[in-house]
Amino acid sequence: MLTLGLIVTACNTAQVPKDTTPPTVTFSSNTTLINQLNTEVEFSVVAVEKESTISKVEIFEGDKLLGTATLSGDKYTFKTKIATKGQHTFKVRVTNGAGLKTESVLIVTADPDAPTVAATTATPVITSVPKLVEMNITASDQDGTITKVQVFAANDLQNPLGDALPKGNGYVFPYQIQTSGVHQFVVKATDNAGNVGQSQALVILADGTPPTGTLTASASLVNVFPTKVTLNASVADPETNVSKVEFYEGLTLIGTDTTAPYTVDHVVSTSGNKAYIARIYNGADATFDTQKVIVDVDLLPAVQLEANSNIVDAPGVTQLVATASDDIGIAKVEFYEGDVKLGEDTQKPYILNYQATTVGPKEVIARAIDTRGQAVNSVAATFTVKDSTPPVVSLKVGNWDGQVPTLKDAPLVLEADSFDPESGIEKVEFYLGDKLVGTDATAPYTADVQLTGDQVGNLVLTARAYNKEGLTQQSAEVYTSAFNPGPSFKSVNFSSNRIYLGDPFTVNVEVEDRDSIARVELLDWWTDKVLVTDTSAPYSLEYAPAKVGNQPFVVRAYDQHGNANTYWVTFVEVMDPTVPTVLLQGSSSESSTIKLPGSLTLTANASVKKGNITKVEFYKWGVLLGEDATAPYEYTDTFPLETQGNWNSHQYQAVVYTDLSKTASSNTFYINTEYPW
Repeated sequence: MLTLGLIVTACNTAQVPKDTTPPTVTFSSNTTLINQLNTEVEFSVVAVEKESTISKVEIFEGDKLLGTATLSGDKYTFKTKIATKGQHTFKVRVTNGAGLKTESVLIVTADPDAPTVAATTATPVITSVPKLVEMNITASDQDGTITKVQVFAANDLQNPLGDALPKGNGYVFPYQIQTSGVHQFVVKATDNAGNVGQSQALVILADGTPPTGTLTASASLVNVFPTKVTLNASVADPETNVSKVEFYEGLTLIGTDTTAPYTVDHVVSTSGNKAYIARIYNGADATFDTQKVIVDVDLLPAVQLEANSNIVDAPGVTQLVATASDDIGIAKVEFYEGDVKLGEDTQKPYILNYQATTVGPKEVIARAIDTRGQAVNSVAATFTVKDSTPPVVSLKVGNWDGQVPTLKDAPLVLEADSFDPESGIEKVEFYLGDKLVGTDATAPYTADVQLTGDQVGNLVLTARAYNKEGLTQQSAEVYTSAFNPGPSFKSVNFSSNRIYLGDPFTVNVEVEDRDSIARVELLDWWTDKVLVTDTSAPYSLEYAPAKVGNQPFVVRAYDQHGNANTYWVTFVEVMDPTVPTVLLQGSSSESSTIKLPGSLTLTANASVKKGNITKVEFYKWGVLLGEDATAPYEYTDTFPLETQGNWNSHQYQAVVYTDLSKTASSNTFYINTEYPW
């Protein structure tokens, strides 16, 4: 067993010495200069206490407690953000276990503003290369100091051309320009907080070659006041481009243009030739004067034309007189009717003798041409050429020469030969007697005349010609004759040629005429008596004969002029309705041969329109064989082999009787018999 024991040792109580030495402190931060607000700053505090312990570490900005640092390893740390620019004083207060305190101060500067920088030069334009230029630079920073100034080409801001050198209150940068053209430079200034300020581009023009160009005008000749002339300068400067173009009339500046296309409008309102130049400026203020452009100023000639008469008889002559003037001189005056040149005159007075050959209103102009070739037309002189001679006209019939046409023939073709040398033919009218039958306004002058029913017999034809002045002339009379053939039948159809007394028949008629049909009649051919009339198509004539017998009828058609044509005679058999009809037939066909022994059944097809059949008698060679009183009416004749004479010809006939005491005999029916061997 292990026994533990407590050993108590008595000792004398000693006096502990008092801590009178405050702690030692080292206060630092990760940066003392920031160039962006709200940047976090970390403070580090190393506190050493040899006699007692560290009780707390406090961080202040000015007298404002920000917080207490925390122990991290062998040091105390504290983080805070700086939100305002300027110098910020931070303080650390370290307290030990005896309550003794040690403080330390640290300054952090917040500088978010970039420096301001500008660059100038005393030679923004140089006229020769290579050339050394000096750039003057000013740079400042309101809350810091400038640490460096560098110069860059404007198209390459990453690689500096060099550092500017301090000079007085600023900086200078000498630089040699090697080539012509536009050179742009940018200066960057950096402050102690690392902020970078950038200048506006400094432009230096290097141009040792003047611009070039040409001048053109919108018109080389001005002949009307006022006239706007547009001047256009075509310019070129390969090095620094064109800055402006000035336009001059002689020595007088008339306009300036600073942007392409380089133009100016100049209003010409005075006589005399105008001389223009353009003066071209480039970016280096080098100039170039274009060659002169001359604009001739010559007014158009003036001209008037008058005719000595307003009315001229054709054929005839009238005189036209032109008055012309020009500031330089008239070369000639030409005379035109439409596009046709009539003549010209080079001496005053300018006269044309107009030959009036065709009639109608006329318009003639005078064209004045000056010595420069400029031409102006006058207002037209107007007059009228009249015709006092009537036209010439003759007439002939182009067809049926020497023949007599009918109304059914082709039309008469009338042909007129007419002319008028002065005014021309307006129209030709054609007359049949006093009746106008045609008009033609263009040659050859013709008219087709279709004769009508009232235009028969001897005919008188004339033509009347009119010229464009209204004068007229009638041709000699031309005689011909015509006759009317009357209506023409296309078809005549009788509904039946065999009817009973009291029953009607119908005649359907198709008929035509050159003019029109007046009426269609049905007549008794023997007496020429009109039985039925129809006046409108389609023509249908219905008639019921009043007597029995074979009766002849004719159809007659009339046109509106009374001309008539008659269709040939047609016979209609009118039968008594009380007389029966009978047709005799056999079981063998008529005229055929029957082998003995044999038989023949005769059938009489009998009928009557009025009354009744009472009986039918059958006869052979006039000898009664028998009779039958009921339909079908039949009789059978037999031919035994032993009967003498049955091998010869047999003739039969039937007689029908009615209850009105009317009889009728049938047709004769024949049959042959022969022995079988």
